[in-house]
Amino acid sequence: MKNAFDNQVFICSFKTGYLLCFFALMFCLSISLKAQNYADMVVSYSNDTLRGSVKMTVEDGSEILFKSDKKNDFLIYTPYDIQLIRLENRTLFKSKTLPTKDGEEAKKVFASYLVEGKISLYRIGKEFYVEKAEDGMILLENNEIFVSQNKYRKNNKHIGVLQYLMSDCSEMSSKLDNVDLKYEDMMKAVSRYNQCMDATANSVVHKNPNKVRTVFGLKAGLTWSDVAYLSEAHRYYNFNFDKRTGVSFGGFMNVVFNEKLALGVSLLFIKKGASFAQPTIYPWTEYVNFDLQYLQLPVDFIYTLPLKRKIKPFVSLGGVVGYALKNEGSTETFMVQPIEVATKEFGYRAGIGMDVGGKIRIGGIYEKTIANNLYALNEFANIVYKLSVEYVF
Repeated sequence: MKNAFDNQVFICSFKTGYLLCFFALMFCLSISLKAQNYADMVVSYSNDTLRGSVKMTVEDGSEILFKSDKKNDFLIYTPYDIQLIRLENRTLFKSKTLPTKDGEEAKKVFASYLVEGKISLYRIGKEFYVEKAEDGMILLENNEIFVSQNKYRKNNKHIGVLQYLMSDCSEMSSKLDNVDLKYEDMMKAVSRYNQCMDATANSVVHKNPNKVRTVFGLKAGLTWSDVAYLSEAHRYYNFNFDKRTGVSFGGFMNVVFNEKLALGVSLLFIKKGASFAQPTIYPWTEYVNFDLQYLQLPVDFIYTLPLKRKIKPFVSLGGVVGYALKNEGSTETFMVQPIEVATKEFGYRAGIGMDVGGKIRIGGIYEKTIANNLYALNEFANIVYKLSVEYVF
């Protein structure tokens, strides 16, 4: 008996140590990332250079969030306040005036500066612009046009524009016919032209501003959990479990593909379970209790609506696997009998919430996992409703 007890203590200590090591790692990463966040730079129109933290919050380049010190709040700046932005990863954004149609008012935006040379290449959202000194900023388009009987084709207007702008380089004319309006093709075409015009000059290629990035953070929340039996043997019984309040906390890593789509991976501690008491046909009451603690690994796809405001709604959908840190179940009538609970669980989850300024997320999650047991009689589902808050470092 003593050896069995010692083994349980060792296993519990190992699991607890694993969890503490993870949180220590997340803390070290947060310190590192906080130091990096203040390596961004902005330049005003009076050529004053400010260092701090920049957040590109909208795809159309109409504004940014900037703060010069971690103690300050983020403030909104527009292309009329800032002429140049350089992020820590050397991505450049430049304040540019977009071409206008008759009667339209000129508009400035922050354009991602992709290639610098005799012809410069910019991108704003999904649109590409080229600029040549004597021609100014020109939007590159490739629209669908009607042919006949519900048939459409691309007009390749962007190729005509490039051929006109690059006509002073004879070798480019044969290389533009199959240029698609995509990042790789545009970068290659503009860089080749600049090299053609002056082989000794540097055609500066800047980083892709839409490069995938990774963010880290912590999350915590309250849970309301329930249990539902899945076996045929319990189908005709009315088990009205009392929901149990618990907690959930841990760390997460989000792989951000763009301002709309991200993949989130978390490592969480969660406490859940349920219980009920029900009279039987015999002169006693049946008590059932589940007391559960899990170390979970949820993986979620997160879609955030790209609205031009600080608060943005998001939805998430994903799966989760868990390993039991504590898996106690019991039933009691005139005597207590243990219910064997599996050490692993798996299931799915869905959520909805609000993103506040890219730093805080508040949301609700529905999660259903199955504690798959060798004994089908005791197979059950954990159902959890969770209200959580996330903080991004």
